[in-house]
Amino acid sequence: MISTRTLSIVFGLLALAFGGGASAAKLELYPASSTGIPYQWLVTMKAGETISFIKQVGAKSWNEPTTPGKGWTHTSDWVAFELTERAHVTIKVTRQMGVTHGDPGDLQLARKYLYPALSVYETWDTISSVPHQYENSANITGTTVIYLGNAPNTRKPSTVYDATLDAGKYTIAIGGNPPALATYPPVNCNPVTSQKCYIYFGNHGFRTVITTKRP
Repeated sequence: MISTRTLSIVFGLLALAFGGGASAAKLELYPASSTGIPYQWLVTMKAGETISFIKQVGAKSWNEPTTPGKGWTHTSDWVAFELTERAHVTIKVTRQMGVTHGDPGDLQLARKYLYPALSVYETWDTISSVPHQYENSANITGTTVIYLGNAPNTRKPSTVYDATLDAGKYTIAIGGNPPALATYPPVNCNPVTSQKCYIYFGNHGFRTVITTKRP
């Protein structure tokens, strides 16, 4: 039987990989696990390839304005990324409309007001007890991953991370970084009827494109 987790991802994504030959880039769903970082994707690439996938995240998943510098682990999207050779890596995250989320029998349409942001860390963590919140600009407490850098966009519909990376394993955290509300807790703030409130509290679709080239 297909799990609810798998179905909810499949209904809400479009995944494409481009590369030449038998060693073309690979994009797979990461096996569900009760320990470690809750990876959704397993991506393997060499230089000269492109991968794209679509999903949704919580509006403030990468950065909670009331606790700056920390995101929410279980509303962010996590990628277990492996480079098989040294490459210049570009990761672009852009708002995407038409993405669904929820259980197969109760799918909902995510909106497209995400302020996308991302962080990149060295290594994978599949064994730690990961906290509910994680550091988006430092090593993640309680895990083995090592912070490398981020793209902390706050005002644009897309963000880009560029770096030359050695062959190895990396963790990518993708989420949202919305403008803070004037008051918190908000007053008369209904995400269903107010776009401003949905921008802060809702689920939003995104497309990630990862491109590699020889450094």
